[in-house]
Amino acid sequence: MRHTFNKVYLFVTALLFAVGIILGEEIIQTRGTVPLPRTLLREASAEKNAENAPLNDAPENADAKSKDPIAQVFFDRSFLSIEESLILQKRREIGTQTKVAVSRVAPAPRNVLITDVKNGELVTITWDIFIAPPQKVLIFRSDDGGASTLVGEVAGTEPGYHDTAIKIGSRYSYTLQSLSEDGEKSGTAGPIITGPIEDLVPPTPPFLITYTFEDNGVILKWSDPTATDLDHISIYRSSVKGDVGEKIYEVLPGVQTYTDAGVEDGRTYYYFLKSEDKNGNQSINEIVEKRVGNPAIFTPVF
Repeated sequence: MRHTFNKVYLFVTALLFAVGIILGEEIIQTRGTVPLPRTLLREASAEKNAENAPLNDAPENADAKSKDPIAQVFFDRSFLSIEESLILQKRREIGTQTKVAVSRVAPAPRNVLITDVKNGELVTITWDIFIAPPQKVLIFRSDDGGASTLVGEVAGTEPGYHDTAIKIGSRYSYTLQSLSEDGEKSGTAGPIITGPIEDLVPPTPPFLITYTFEDNGVILKWSDPTATDLDHISIYRSSVKGDVGEKIYEVLPGVQTYTDAGVEDGRTYYYFLKSEDKNGNQSINEIVEKRVGNPAIFTPVF
């Protein structure tokens, strides 16, 4: 009787185990996982053989060595889900880094304005201040239709640039670019054309003018203005106050003195000194007065 009961018990147990295996495979295939590994099937078969052995002969540590194949498969599935989540997160991070790298290219300078200040020495280029400044702003120039070359660069925080390497009468075409910290160049702003370059600014007049009277005439001395395009100093003389008079001499830069020997004793003369640059611009009038002879006619001269 007991032997028959054991057979029935083992048969029912084996039947339930087989049903569990079939249901587990269906669940795994439905969820899209891989089929049950062969190693787990071998372990399940070994456990089944162990259960068919007599109860008295079963080892005491059989439960410790047995494994649940269904639980193992679900553990594998959970591990794969975690791994896939990590891979997906990494892809998202890479995508974010790519977007940030692309957005770091600085825009080209905007609202560029070229100004010829009409002094023959300077062209000023200005642009709008950047909200997020680039590393540099590059300035390219083409002279009279020639090839465009880099003539200057400034920090991205600067709002403008002064081009002093210019020539009067020339035409210039400017283009600008921004340069990012990664060395990426923006699109170009321009070309913007200016010219022909003019010089309409007069030089400053001679200053520190002094005069003395000696036997050989009236000696004038002065200091030249600092204009780089100074051509000469013109000296005018008149006997009427407030009148420029006639030009009597032209003095080259650096001489800074002139002796007027064509004067007559007892007469008052008015001298007018004027700076003139190489483009014909003349300074504002500077008139000085000098009476030749004894300044106090009633005081004897020894």
